[in-house]
Amino acid sequence: MPRAFFLIADDGVHVEATMQLAAGYMEPVDVRNGEYEAVFDETGRRYDVSVADDVTRLTPTEEVDRDRLVRLLREHVRGENLGLGPEHFDDPLAVAAAISEWEWAHRWPKRPRWLSRRIHGDGPAITR
Repeated sequence: MPRAFFLIADDGVHVEATMQLAAGYMEPVDVRNGEYEAVFDETGRRYDVSVADDVTRLTPTEEVDRDRLVRLLREHVRGENLGLGPEHFDDPLAVAAAISEWEWAHRWPKRPRWLSRRIHGDGPAITR
């Protein structure tokens, strides 16, 4: 079972912990406008993205291209902002955890705590 889904878009990379959360994050209008370059899980499996009945759907393909995933992460992720060095990009799950931890640290709202927990949970969705 994949632990991380990479949504590679024009404006960077977003990660989600499940296929359902990944599909839910991708707005149908953005999918139709071609804003997503690719979707992968941490193993390098590529997912087809489609919209049906105004709902985004992800479908796993047979294509597994870990090298392309690593290349896209190197191109789209600013590692220095996440505390990642060049060696970390060979481990997509480490990159996913760093992105998830950064997003958790910069979430809004943080207060009141009960509301933050209700919206965001108790911690980053993907951990190292």
